[in-house]
Amino acid sequence: MNLLRTSLIRDLLTDVFLNLFRKRMRALLTMTGVIIGSFLVVLIFSLSNGLSVFLDQQIRAVWDENMIKVRLEKGGAPEKMAKGMFGGLGEPPQEVTEENKEEIPGAFEFRHIPHESIQKLKNIDGVQEVQPEIWVMPRSMQVVGDDRQFDAIVRPW
Repeated sequence: MNLLRTSLIRDLLTDVFLNLFRKRMRALLTMTGVIIGSFLVVLIFSLSNGLSVFLDQQIRAVWDENMIKVRLEKGGAPEKMAKGMFGGLGEPPQEVTEENKEEIPGAFEFRHIPHESIQKLKNIDGVQEVQPEIWVMPRSMQVVGDDRQFDAIVRPW
């Protein structure tokens, strides 16, 4: 039985190698496709893993994982904030009035957390540090000597 199995395996391997050289181009193209496919799969997994590690390091460098941000009001208007930061490019400045204040992206006010609330947060057990933060979005400006307020685009570059 063992001799028959060895003979069968030897015959199969002989047939495989003979057929490889009989249809050389087909065998070469098949091997090339398998090699390139395997290489690309390994490359994609390596790139995705490297990118994931890179982004994780960048986020940890900027953002302290022990920090909690507290806002005075629940929610906010993220769509209006995004529109204020990225919208309106190429449009002429508009005067901001009480009537059109809601229509102009970026023309809204932020309220800050009162000093008393900051002191209460500092007195909570386990809190190491409290830093008040005021987020400024320079989308509107008022010219000195003029009571009107205009929306503006400030470019950091």
